[in-house]
Amino acid sequence: EIAHYKCEKNIIYFHSRFGIIYEPYKKIQYFYQGHKNRISCFSVDSFNNLIATAEAVPFSNIHIWNPKCQ
Repeated sequence: EIAHYKCEKNIIYFHSRFGIIYEPYKKIQYFYQGHKNRISCFSVDSFNNLIATAEAVPFSNIHIWNPKCQ
């Protein structure tokens, strides 16, 4: 018998000035709205506890936020 497990991994992406976390199993999106300018990149730490997002402007602001608090 083959056991099927529910995938509970989240998808993290950005659009314009919003960081977005999508939980496909629950079909829910969470938004980080702390940026004033368009986001150019993001990084997730190896333990998935923090996300860093940076703005696409000279002297960019980098925001570090907890995806579990959105």
